[in-house]
Amino acid sequence: MGPDSRGISRRGSARRGMARYTPLSELITPERIIGWARAIREMRWAPIIVIAAYTPAAFLMFPRPLLTLLTVIAFGPWHGFAYGMTGIIAAALATYYAGRALRVRLSSALPERT
Repeated sequence: MGPDSRGISRRGSARRGMARYTPLSELITPERIIGWARAIREMRWAPIIVIAAYTPAAFLMFPRPLLTLLTVIAFGPWHGFAYGMTGIIAAALATYYAGRALRVRLSSALPERT
């Protein structure tokens, strides 16, 4: 067990402790997650909102597997997968073009190498 794996183990233990011994344990329960998923599923614009949520999640570095899991819980395996993949592709395109535009502006602001 190297130094990196101990750090990962400590972080995992801290997360489990936070989820178990803080008010977070009362807020995030399987019943509440299923309730949220049902509420989202009943909204008329839910698929578009979920697909659009992937882009800010990518910029904020929110874990996409968690968002995809919630999408699958809300819409079922086939629709959830389709909405998740559409959102992931939209987020990938948005971050690609944002990085491309930033690179052009950043490279023009940097001094040239000799």
